[in-house]
Amino acid sequence: MYNPNLQFAEDILIEDYIFTMVLPDWEKYVEQIKLAEEWFIKNDMITADGYTNVKSGFHTPYRSQIHGDWFDDLHNAIRFQINYAQHKYRGIKKTALWNQLKPGDCWIAKYQKGDSTAQHVHYPYHMVSTFYYDVEVSTPIIFEYYTEHGLEHKSVEVANGMILVQNAAVVHSVPEVKGPRSVFATNWYYDIRTYLEDSDKEIAEKKTLDK
Repeated sequence: MYNPNLQFAEDILIEDYIFTMVLPDWEKYVEQIKLAEEWFIKNDMITADGYTNVKSGFHTPYRSQIHGDWFDDLHNAIRFQINYAQHKYRGIKKTALWNQLKPGDCWIAKYQKGDSTAQHVHYPYHMVSTFYYDVEVSTPIIFEYYTEHGLEHKSVEVANGMILVQNAAVVHSVPEVKGPRSVFATNWYYDIRTYLEDSDKEIAEKKTLDK
């Protein structure tokens, strides 16, 4: 039976869907990311192609996945963990919709000491995953959320090989980092339109067979 080392951040509402884990065999995904880094540097594409809350000197384009297949295996691994957690911890049963969980944006960001990320959300995407690698000194990511006591904050420490998955609407930020760290982030969405079109097609085919 599959039992990953998932941990929900304490005091954060479970419905806000924030979990962390160390991704199995995470080093092999870093090898592919390093190849991507080299390609983006060579092609002078290390500046975000739009507004970014990340205050660092290295940020690949937001749809980095369209430039190569470096991230395919990592995305498949993260998708598996998201689907497992959705089912195990939120009671969301496996349906054809699971097949429609897709990466919309993804990018590499490399921080140096003193870099930071301003407070923000990733709406209208459904979820965000962040894969941490080359973390020399841990600096936490800080979440802001409401409880019956009012506005609360929660800090989550990060480490090499860790993925953090959150509801895209949860407010978060990163204070000035204490040392270099590299992350690979992805905005995920459920392709509802394709899911509904496939469902309609199945219904139509069933009606034809029933005649």
